[in-house]
Amino acid sequence: MATVRQSMIYCSVAAVLGIVATVYPNDLEVSPDGLKLIAGYENCVSNAYKDHVGVCTIGVGTTRNLGGSKIQMSQKVTEQEAAALFVRDVKEAEQCVFKYLNGDSMPQPVLDATVSLVYNNGCYGTRWNKKANRPTYIARYAVSGDWYNVCYRLGDFINAGGKPSQGLINRRAAEQKHCLKYRG
Repeated sequence: MATVRQSMIYCSVAAVLGIVATVYPNDLEVSPDGLKLIAGYENCVSNAYKDHVGVCTIGVGTTRNLGGSKIQMSQKVTEQEAAALFVRDVKEAEQCVFKYLNGDSMPQPVLDATVSLVYNNGCYGTRWNKKANRPTYIARYAVSGDWYNVCYRLGDFINAGGKPSQGLINRRAAEQKHCLKYRG
């Protein structure tokens, strides 16, 4: 089977983070270092493309436009639009962490790393293990306020398309390192 090559037009993650800091300075609970952690494992791409599991993506890893519809392959975004999408998606990840994972009690590095996980993995997938039909270990530890084990369990989420992904292994290691900063 032949692989279709995608042409991607990159935008600047640094510019998007600069726009977020300037235009949305008090809109997020994640720290500037947490935003760098999240964005550092996403590219900024101005045109829609299919990610490695086939999901149509744009900007800094978003799969929905500002209206909430799925990204279409014909779409393009400016850095300002990418920043708005990034802020919206980070806010949604934060809301999940605060609602389901005891985010109000989390030390800042734990919050940053957990929001990064939810941003990448989704709210439901982070808190519920469908195969075992139970809450994930990370959700159990978060609800109980066991921050060390929240940090440790970030490594549970390394699969993409049902297989371990080196990119996710690297991302979870960086999240875990950031998360453990809460211990001083």
